Amino acid sequence: MPNGPLDPLSGSRYVLEGRLVTMGPAGVIPDGAIYVDAGVITTVQPADHPPPAGFEDSPHIRTGDSIYPGLIELHNHLSYNAIPLWDVPRPFSNNGQWRNHDDYPRLITKPALVLGSTEGVVEAVVRFAECRSLLGGTTTSQGITLQSVGIKGFYQGLVRNVERRDDPDLDPAGTQIGNPKTGAAADYLTKLGNHTCYLQHLSEGIKDTARGWFLRLQIDDDNWAINDAFVGIHSTALKREDFDIVAAHGGSMVWSPLSNFLLYGGTADIQAAKDAGLLIGLGSDWAPSGSKNLLGELKVAWVTSEELGGVFTPEELVRMATIDAARILKWDDFVGSIQPGRKADLIAVNGKTGDDFERLLEARETQLTLVMIDGVPRLGQPSLMKRFGIEAGTTEHAESIKVGSSKRVLYVAQEDAHPLVRDLSLTEAIERLEDAMLNLPDLAAQVDSALGTVDAGVLAADTGLALALSAGSVDVEGTRWRIAPDFEEVPSAIELALAADGLAELVRPMQLEGITVPDDSTFFDKLAAARNLPDFVKLGLPPLYGESVSLPPAPGFLSTEVDVSSRLRTTRRLKTFLESVEDELTLEERKTLVEQAMVLLRDNYVHLPLKQAMHAVDPIQRLRLLQHRLEEESVESLSPEIDFHKELAGIFNSLRDLHTTYRLPRPYRGTTAWLPFVIEEYWEDKGRGYKERCYVVSKVIGKPGPESFKPGVEVLYWNGMPI
Repeated sequence: MPNGPLDPLSGSRYVLEGRLVTMGPAGVIPDGAIYVDAGVITTVQPADHPPPAGFEDSPHIRTGDSIYPGLIELHNHLSYNAIPLWDVPRPFSNNGQWRNHDDYPRLITKPALVLGSTEGVVEAVVRFAECRSLLGGTTTSQGITLQSVGIKGFYQGLVRNVERRDDPDLDPAGTQIGNPKTGAAADYLTKLGNHTCYLQHLSEGIKDTARGWFLRLQIDDDNWAINDAFVGIHSTALKREDFDIVAAHGGSMVWSPLSNFLLYGGTADIQAAKDAGLLIGLGSDWAPSGSKNLLGELKVAWVTSEELGGVFTPEELVRMATIDAARILKWDDFVGSIQPGRKADLIAVNGKTGDDFERLLEARETQLTLVMIDGVPRLGQPSLMKRFGIEAGTTEHAESIKVGSSKRVLYVAQEDAHPLVRDLSLTEAIERLEDAMLNLPDLAAQVDSALGTVDAGVLAADTGLALALSAGSVDVEGTRWRIAPDFEEVPSAIELALAADGLAELVRPMQLEGITVPDDSTFFDKLAAARNLPDFVKLGLPPLYGESVSLPPAPGFLSTEVDVSSRLRTTRRLKTFLESVEDELTLEERKTLVEQAMVLLRDNYVHLPLKQAMHAVDPIQRLRLLQHRLEEESVESLSPEIDFHKELAGIFNSLRDLHTTYRLPRPYRGTTAWLPFVIEEYWEDKGRGYKERCYVVSKVIGKPGPESFKPGVEVLYWNGMPI
């Protein structure tokens, strides 16, 4: 039994009890005890065994839950994790295509650049990104790089960094985003020799161009620039023979299925990778096209594995995020399992019954009851955290938060944290980010103003550094610093052109999405609408969170064969219907509707400032003008009711908000208007890997237009606007 509260950062001894899923030689211990001394596990044994020497009077914290090693993520771009999920416009064949799409700087890199260069916001990005990982049970991920005048170092976050250099036990991993260079395989092999682990973005795409980037690693017929340090991130274009080469040279890979599906419509040949004997780790990639956290990516991996016939067992999937990831890093003597001598990076998951590995795969963020790093409890149920002497409101750097509807205590005390981050709570970070993202154009204008006119050669040399020097945040020592987004390494031609035009002309207001799946009510709706995501993910992932979605239906009777003559006999033209409707609303009723619309939008619609800035609309002014015209009208001069409905509907539609609409009264309410043709989207190959989205009439009923309007007609305009 405990003697009293613990000092969480004192390095004192304690015993953590629960069902232990060790991922090590001890397997599963149904009722086990983990003895921790100064953040290191000294003993792992059944709870009813006598305690080892020195632990006779140590506090016992009984979780009543299942305890696993902390999750290890091998691929992320944390600097971008405040950016909303991207509505990917089309399937790409490699990462070079989407990085040159005009959405990429407009919706991803430049907003991230503004956030990461704005005083008071940059530290909020850091806090938000690390807590986004932590709330999903991740205890190790990739780092957030800071860039400042004269120095470039790694941010020492709460979550362990694979690139961190301050722990003598853990060799830092090298990372590279750019593709291997042509004709430089021998030099690349020399670089690999300087690392125990080197994380390389590899053949990200699904066609031969992407595979060709892997083939650049061939030195000659018998030699490749691959060794046991080599880790291929994504590897989506590799074939079985390629995986055999990587495995034969001791290499491994990192799998990010959700991001692969969203960007390319496909993922790595994971069966071939397994058959080749590769060690495989997991990564959620980043917020614009990935899972919220590694716990979510595990679920996507499981759904994908099952769709492919059960490629991996639940245990093999859990190994990818624990001991196998540690082996890839060459850190398995220190993390990745619950064994003596390992660091106490641990997570507790509610429940003890059923399959031990499926329990973790099915766990939601709300079911994580404790997350520990280096033996320090960072997140947990209030009752468990109190046993460690951590209470929100009384313990410094401890705050009460909610994950979905579940109460948790978050503890962010950290002696080596940057001064700007050290005292920042997650709650305050979220508030700063929400405000900053709604005001992105204004913040961008400040960056533009500080940047002034920059020579194109300077931009080409280092766009990110130029912005950092001119507009970065200022720390306590007076030096400027910013988050250096990793994709800013080599600015593309389109990025340079956009930078020359100014950031304020490019970025638009955004909304910060929920930090976890239970906190983001839009997450599954966005996945359901994603063009490239397979249906088995859209339908299979939500149930693992206790949710369900309905995929958008086909266009009803137009999607099947119908009796055209009977369909036409039961309908009439819209013009004929509108001419038959008699006016019912009085002048006073119309005034009341306008008045109530103003009350709704002006006093209750919280998104009004965002919509006004995003779409350059002013619905309140339009309502005032409509109200003024109604005051000038009399019963005799009253305009047709349909015109009133059109104007009021147009005002609401200008907001482009599916949840805030103007619904028509009877008789319109009970009538459905439909178009007697179907328009479908397709992609036309313009050569050199570029495809253009086009729209074509695929089906018609009756005679919806002139003789020339028939299946096969390309649609260029809609309501007079380019489609």
